[in-house]
Amino acid sequence: MANNDTPLAVSPEAAARALGNEARELRASLASTFLISAAIAEEMREIRQALPVLPTKPKENP
Repeated sequence: MANNDTPLAVSPEAAARALGNEARELRASLASTFLISAAIAEEMREIRQALPVLPTKPKENP
């Protein structure tokens, strides 16, 4: 177990830089995920437009 009196292995500045780098990487990953999602949605729209419209079966009255 860690002792509360144990000094930090890294400086607070180094820890802040590491967290800042991690945050930038997460933002970049999120942006990439959003772009991929948008591209997939566009492909799906194009596929739907290319599909023939199938006639719907009329509902039968009981």
